[in-house]
Amino acid sequence: MDLFAATFYAILTLTNKFIRNMNGLEITIVQLLLSSIFLIPVLFITQEKLEI
Repeated sequence: MDLFAATFYAILTLTNKFIRNMNGLEITIVQLLLSSIFLIPVLFITQEKLEI
């Protein structure tokens, strides 16, 4: 699980570094979308492990 957290943090950090010419709200929306895209599969993976 720590690997997922580290990867998630790295994705958001790199996103902040490469996003330019956007205001704060737009950056927040992009980060929320990326977080959702990354965390939904993690949720399903951990949910399957809990059911076993």
